[in-house]
Amino acid sequence: MRIAFLLLRRLVRLDDMRAGRAPTDFAYGALEMAARGDVECIEIDPYGEHSWLDALPGVKLVLGKMEPRHLRVARGLCEPLNTFDCVVSMCAKTASALGWFARRGKLRPPIVAIRCGVINEPLNPLALTVQRALVHASHSILFGEGEYRPFLDEFKLREDQVTVNQFGVDAGFWRPGGARGDYVLSVGNDPQRDFSTLLDAAPAVPAPIRIITTRKLREPLPPNVTVQRGALSSREFTDEELRDLYQRARCVVTPLRETFQPSGQSSTLQAMACGTPVVLTRTRGLWSSAMMRDGDNVLLTEPGDSVALSERVRRLLDDPAGAEKIGAAARATVESEASIGAFATRLEATCRRVVEGRAR
Repeated sequence: MRIAFLLLRRLVRLDDMRAGRAPTDFAYGALEMAARGDVECIEIDPYGEHSWLDALPGVKLVLGKMEPRHLRVARGLCEPLNTFDCVVSMCAKTASALGWFARRGKLRPPIVAIRCGVINEPLNPLALTVQRALVHASHSILFGEGEYRPFLDEFKLREDQVTVNQFGVDAGFWRPGGARGDYVLSVGNDPQRDFSTLLDAAPAVPAPIRIITTRKLREPLPPNVTVQRGALSSREFTDEELRDLYQRARCVVTPLRETFQPSGQSSTLQAMACGTPVVLTRTRGLWSSAMMRDGDNVLLTEPGDSVALSERVRRLLDDPAGAEKIGAAARATVESEASIGAFATRLEATCRRVVEGRAR
């Protein structure tokens, strides 16, 4: 089975990943699958070209978040992709654009689309109708069980058109190491991050709190809080530097708003892989209630509860031995259930099932 794996060039640094200088997390299993079989990684950049069509007000009314640039990229891909048995796209918008050409008979192999947080982006009725048709042209991969049922309902899909495959991280890159520092760490940029609750909790936390984000936070900050600008795409610091911050943190806090999206998954699992205990908000989008066990491999708290958040952090600060025990259990969980290798194995099985279903 020949698989074409479409990767966003602005998020993926294949040379660094292959050399071990960067984690393979955000290649979504492409390199692990390529090492096992006939998988070709194809880098795309739908954001590299602009057109006056992208600025037309009627475009968003019809296409929603997808833009003409995604259709242009997809059109150019159809002919080369027709030589493969299956197409995997890490970009949901490109996958929808490919669905447009699949419905017109221009693209023959089945599409497996990795989609995350789609239901958190409201669409007008016309755009929703269009997107439903395009989503039906692919098999969707979701990262968490929490968004599974809402996703089915939103796009009127059958259960066999969607697979939940929990995100995995590169446990070889994200690993324990180094002595603990004195700080609490929080990392993230997505709109579901609830840094306001963390700032409310900060005065009751007897330790420095370091926040890495591009989000604008309210001023003035509590005296024990410092903020460093940082994002995956803008490279203010290296992956090795971020790993060092995870390894030396007393704990990592992932504060979230209530959401169906499995938000905070990557930073939480990266910290867990480094053997660092995590305090995580339990939302409807928690990716796996079976995997994330409160008091065992993670400490969970409820959305918007700054008092409970500060209590959970203080529990880890006051009991270093207990914190290290939770961190060790977290590392073991990533190794057994949440590695990028396990994600790739499950994704490859989905591709085979989709191809076999098409053949039948």
